[in-house]
Amino acid sequence: MRDMFWQVVVRRRAIAAFILVGSLAFFSGAWGAGAVGASFGLQTSATTTYKVQPSDAPPPQELSQAVREALNPDSLHVIGANGSFCHLWLRRDIPPGTTLNRGIGIAFPQLAVGTLIGAIRFESGANDYRNQIINPGVYTLRYDLQPTDGNHQGTAPFRDFLLLVPSSVDATPGLMKETDLLDASRKTTGTTHPAILSLVPAENAPVAIPALSHVAEGDLWVLFLRAAVPAAAASPGPTVMGLVIAGHAAENH
Repeated sequence: MRDMFWQVVVRRRAIAAFILVGSLAFFSGAWGAGAVGASFGLQTSATTTYKVQPSDAPPPQELSQAVREALNPDSLHVIGANGSFCHLWLRRDIPPGTTLNRGIGIAFPQLAVGTLIGAIRFESGANDYRNQIINPGVYTLRYDLQPTDGNHQGTAPFRDFLLLVPSSVDATPGLMKETDLLDASRKTTGTTHPAILSLVPAENAPVAIPALSHVAEGDLWVLFLRAAVPAAAASPGPTVMGLVIAGHAAENH
């Protein structure tokens, strides 16, 4: 299953590279200079085993009342080798965008940029997909797409990401403008780059959801979850998403 998952990623990356001829930057323009490796992750590290289980932990008080009320009352609890790693709360009903975004490399075309997807609490320090340090605390998770201005060579397999925003600066569940989202997410890292977690589609996801899958290439841990957003305009069922919660891409420079 894991090998099949990685084969899908590699295949999609190759197709995207052929079509875009290397013009799609992983981080460029509004996301700031200093690109990240375009693969799904090429660095290896000592593997830490993670597991996920349902939890009745309610949305934390650090979130505004409006955001808490928009979330499910329970969470997904990810546990690592040293104990609790994070809790993740998904939004009760994730509104689809008004139109489908049919751009190349988009795994979830029904989502609008700036949409609140959920919230996460890291119990101890973590790193995002760019290997930036994420301090312990509570963050909202909002959907965004990597830019396509071509300032850097290389392609990412999928353009979909969740940006982490400190709970103190995200008070309402409504759609957030992308410029505001980027600025708010940079407060998470204190750098010129937003804090990001990579999203992947549900191809070859485990049958039982939620579940964690390990991708050896890059030492990535993918949390597969069922989000309350229609799979498409004509399909009312929830969407299965994969969220890379541990592991990161290799930097170009």
